[in-house]
Amino acid sequence: MNLKRKIFWRITAPLACSILIMGILISYFLLKAHRIQARQIYTTQATFLAQKAENMLMWDDRIGLRNIFLSAVQTTPVLKYVFLERNGESSVHSFQTGIPRGLLDRHADIITNPLFREIQDEEGSVFFDIAVPVGDQRAVLHAGFSRDAIDRTAQASMITVVIVSASMLIFGIILASVIATATTREIRLLTGELEQSRLELEKKVEERTESLRKTNEQLLSEIAERREVEESLRKTEQELTMRNQISHIFLSVPDREMFGEVLNAVRDVLKSPYGIFGYIDKNGDFVCPSLTRDVWSQCQMQDKEIVFPREKWGGVWGRALVEKKTLCTNSPLPVPEGHLPITRALDVPILHHGVVIGNLIVANKESDYDQKDHVLLETIAQYIAPLLAARLERERLEEQLRQSQKMEAIGQLAGGIAHDFNNILTAIIGYSSFLKMELQETDPLYADVTQIVSSAERAAQLTKGLLALSRQQIISPKPTRLNAVVASMVSLLSRLIGEDIELKTTLAVEDPVILADRGQIEQILINLATNARDAMPDGGVLSISTQTVLLDREFISAQGFEMQPGLYVLLSVADSGAGIDEHIKERIFEPFFTTKEVGKGTGLGLSIVYGIIQQHNGYIGVESQPGKGTTFQIYFSPEEARPEEAGEKTASLPARGTETILLAEDETDVRNLLRLALTQNGYKVISAENGEAAIEKFIQNREQIQLLVFDVIMPKKNGIEAFHEIKKINPDTKIIFLSGYTAALIESKGISEEGVNFVAKPIAPNDLLNKVREVLDT
Repeated sequence: MNLKRKIFWRITAPLACSILIMGILISYFLLKAHRIQARQIYTTQATFLAQKAENMLMWDDRIGLRNIFLSAVQTTPVLKYVFLERNGESSVHSFQTGIPRGLLDRHADIITNPLFREIQDEEGSVFFDIAVPVGDQRAVLHAGFSRDAIDRTAQASMITVVIVSASMLIFGIILASVIATATTREIRLLTGELEQSRLELEKKVEERTESLRKTNEQLLSEIAERREVEESLRKTEQELTMRNQISHIFLSVPDREMFGEVLNAVRDVLKSPYGIFGYIDKNGDFVCPSLTRDVWSQCQMQDKEIVFPREKWGGVWGRALVEKKTLCTNSPLPVPEGHLPITRALDVPILHHGVVIGNLIVANKESDYDQKDHVLLETIAQYIAPLLAARLERERLEEQLRQSQKMEAIGQLAGGIAHDFNNILTAIIGYSSFLKMELQETDPLYADVTQIVSSAERAAQLTKGLLALSRQQIISPKPTRLNAVVASMVSLLSRLIGEDIELKTTLAVEDPVILADRGQIEQILINLATNARDAMPDGGVLSISTQTVLLDREFISAQGFEMQPGLYVLLSVADSGAGIDEHIKERIFEPFFTTKEVGKGTGLGLSIVYGIIQQHNGYIGVESQPGKGTTFQIYFSPEEARPEEAGEKTASLPARGTETILLAEDETDVRNLLRLALTQNGYKVISAENGEAAIEKFIQNREQIQLLVFDVIMPKKNGIEAFHEIKKINPDTKIIFLSGYTAALIESKGISEEGVNFVAKPIAPNDLLNKVREVLDT
């Protein structure tokens, strides 16, 4: 084969080179001759155009000249432009948009002999520019012929040359191949026989080798499958045993012993003498209820603790919790003085729905921890995760139940006293208001009466606070701009906290809107500011900020909130005061719990805040450390509806009237007070002490009565029942309901339905008169 190739190339190479050189030379001379011929042809054509131009020039027919030039360009493919120069300036041309600047330098002074030049315009196109004198008019005609268009006419001849050259080359190759084949035929036959023998021998060797390889692979596969089945059975049996053991511990062992029992089972499986099994508490700290049973006796550290705050997390186990991944080391770890030596350790964080809820660590195995240990401990952690989450959730629910029971007890207490207490306050506020109106400011008793009114109003606020902390206060939630609420409270809060405390506000740029009762939100700010003032007796900084935040599932779980991940509006109130101890922080929202001296606090401030936030379906969190201040973080759901922009309200005296009103109230003092307020304002009042009496008096005076004012809870027939009986007699009767009971009880009686007018006790006389006028005028 090598000999054939040598002969072939020795014949083919010289022949091919000769043919290629010959083709190149022929093409070159052909192109050159074509260009010379084209020059003569197009010079003649340019001269002919010059003669035409001479005739038209005599008559100064510029339009005719332009038409001749355009016609020449359109009928001659290679002719690209024609223009006429007179005295060195362009006169007539065939261009549609003017002569390109690259063609203006054109030997306009040559008027005797034709000039042939090869030029290139500004766009890079190459032209043969032929300048021909036009008669004796001192004019020159320029005709531009595209060299590319001229050369294309020569390509046909060049293609012929190329085809001939290629044919000669192919013929030479075939001839060389025939000669080489004939010369080496005998040698090729012998070489072919040898090659065939070699191939057959190689094929037999390959077949035998492949057979042995397949046999070997089959044996190895069978061995591997058997080992895999045995390992799978052993692993399944081990995992099943471990699961049953862990399940039994979680279900039957008390909390105090459960963590230690689970850890001992894990240590036995992974042959590790030491280990830790703990959980993440509601504060985000790592708690280890039970270390290895031998740790406490062997550890010589002075401070033995089982709670590790997040800021103290360190080492391998701290990184594993923060990074949420398994970490392993088979090298000695640095430990504090007196700590047990750790030669190697394997740490697996326990994740539930992507949130770290615990940690499982084994240490000091005699040999290195390998991949099998990793997989086994991760499998155990995955199985423990839902069991531990359920255990922690049960503890959290039990704590919530205890808190709910406390709040329910306070709610029952508040609801029980609300009616009677509000009736008493209504009488006190009403009669003291009448007395105050009769006195001049210079009267010695004016200040005393003012104090009575103020004290009664404070008592009314205390009742509302009790109802708020038990979530039974009536609220009127509306779309509210939180920034506007905070801004409107700055002046009041500044006076409340005093001059030695600096008030700072940082409001969100997006001006968040929440669905809230504005008065209740103001109450939150007042209560928190009051607490902050008491925590900073020597002065400090009170900061109030608003912002929109995105809460993820991990943060919500760590805080113990029952809310969905997403956008929330955050109201933060932070002080630089003394801070709160951890054991006190757990009780700050309990009713009547206070650390203040007797007479300086009721223990209801934060309880009321908690109740208001719960009633608004919000959430509150506390961050505090002794000496580092306290931050209350309140989360509300954002509201998409725009709040109504209300103008300023101006106080005005109640409008008088002459209508007849049927008043039904079982408390004599309250009934007399309301009758006095109505009659003094011009109304005629018919009084009734219960529901049945109210129905009888309405039947007797149905033509005169234009409005009912009924207490909700009365003997014999309550206000609702009496109103329903009266509606059967006159469906168009208007009514105002009064009550000092809680919102829950009133709603159960049907008062919360739309279109029913309701006034909560205690109520000032002027407020009732304004409401009466409002209902009568509608």
